[in-house]
Amino acid sequence: FAPEVPTIMMNGGCKYPGIAGKEQLMQFEMGLINLQLQVERTFTQVAVSTGRPSVVIMDRGLMDIKAYLPEDLWGELLQRLRLTESYLIGRYDLCL
Repeated sequence: FAPEVPTIMMNGGCKYPGIAGKEQLMQFEMGLINLQLQVERTFTQVAVSTGRPSVVIMDRGLMDIKAYLPEDLWGELLQRLRLTESYLIGRYDLCL
């Protein structure tokens, strides 16, 4: 069970900058996405290394971030990180 990344960040002292501080918000969200990607890759790598069938559950995924941003900022965020929604969605076998 991979933990929720925003909670890890908040518990580590990161403060959500809010929508008003655009560049601070973009930096926060880029950090969040990069950490989320790393957590997902690490948990998947460890599961694969067992050689057994595994299920990796993520408490929130990358698309969750979209719900907290205006559409234009979400698009800019994806552009800056050179990511697409199709790529993000395609990383998961099932979303609930």
